[in-house]
Amino acid sequence: MADTPSPNKSTRTPRLILREARKGDLAAIHKLYSNEEVMRYCPSERRSQPHDSVSRTATYLEAMVTSSTNGDLAFVLLLPPSATTITTSTTPAGATTDEGKIIGHAGIWYADRNELVFMIDNAYWNRGYMTEVLAALVPIFWEKGLKKVYADANPDNEASLKVLRKCGFTQVGGNIVESLAVEYESLRMELANPCDGEEEGEFEFADEGSDS
Repeated sequence: MADTPSPNKSTRTPRLILREARKGDLAAIHKLYSNEEVMRYCPSERRSQPHDSVSRTATYLEAMVTSSTNGDLAFVLLLPPSATTITTSTTPAGATTDEGKIIGHAGIWYADRNELVFMIDNAYWNRGYMTEVLAALVPIFWEKGLKKVYADANPDNEASLKVLRKCGFTQVGGNIVESLAVEYESLRMELANPCDGEEEGEFEFADEGSDS
């Protein structure tokens, strides 16, 4: 069955389109997960070495597509056709849709935990895109009734930590995690739904380094 667009499962930021993940996104998602630079700081517990097969990525994408949060709390990120894009000889067929070029994904993909996960093609680092995306997602999280959102980040991933801090996340802990016989350190960053009704500060979309 072909994917059909769902107008109720998309939103816009100043420069990007956020919509639900679809099975037809496989080529673009595989481009992300097979990119060594993009995958450098992903936790070992997700067996996140760069994907060496499309079938492996297809398993990940299936979980995204079938997630109950797909299009509500989690989205793929598209650069609209009208935007200036980066074109390279390595861009795979299927990475661009009629809506634009898929350059990443972000949100809460698992309904049983409020973990924020985000990833963006390294060709689009240093442009403030992920700060822009999180600025749009945080109000959605609160509207859906979430009380807290957390993100685990590698302490060496300064760019992602900078994005999280810029969006109001604060460190609440650090853990040494053992997974697949490999130990790695993770910093727990957390953002609470404000209870006093005060408006959140504006997010600045300045360059934030390699926001992966």
